[in-house]
Amino acid sequence: MKKKEEKDFRRLHGQLVIDFVNSETSEEAINGYFRNLERIFGFLNNFVKSAKDSFPDDGRKIVGQFQKEFRRILEYISQHGKLYGDLTIKKLLWTYNTSARPFIDKVLCVLPDDSFAEVNRDGMEQDFINRSDTLWINLFQLSLTYCLIEFLKYNKGKDYIKKCFHCHGFFIAKILRKNNNFCSRKCQQAAYHSQKEVKEKKAKAKRDLHGWKRRVNEE
Repeated sequence: MKKKEEKDFRRLHGQLVIDFVNSETSEEAINGYFRNLERIFGFLNNFVKSAKDSFPDDGRKIVGQFQKEFRRILEYISQHGKLYGDLTIKKLLWTYNTSARPFIDKVLCVLPDDSFAEVNRDGMEQDFINRSDTLWINLFQLSLTYCLIEFLKYNKGKDYIKKCFHCHGFFIAKILRKNNNFCSRKCQQAAYHSQKEVKEKKAKAKRDLHGWKRRVNEE
């Protein structure tokens, strides 16, 4: 895989978590989650529909919990930019090393010559279909943890996680530069106009105050 392809591929992993956390509703979070899984792991075209149809109604209750959990993690990363020594990151790495990476990356198979080999998992989409609520919880934790760590470990991924000053959503910066504070030009322009309105209101209030003092003095 070429360097740019590798960067784009790892970016997809981070985008899965970003989109999941930024979603305003559970339904939006679930739809984006499955679409991003399909893109990352190359699942079949009918995966999203099959997975959504199999998703238990009670399972939607856990979506908000995981959104809050990973929002706190992204908040910490975007504010501090330091991973070493943080207890939450240590817990994520423990899950990644003991459960998420072995679950997602490799599986032991018997080859046609009856030898054993570790190969990339095929048909992993079946893990997301027709599962119990308990297993759904595990799958959410494993896949979100796996994708976040895969993004963070590639080329200082933590430095690319930002929080928009205007909409307060998280985003992955395209390039690293100072004052990279907005997720889009739309938010940048909206923030500019908001600041302009605030300045104009302050200026008007100041003029009104001066006018009032002048009238009082004249009286």
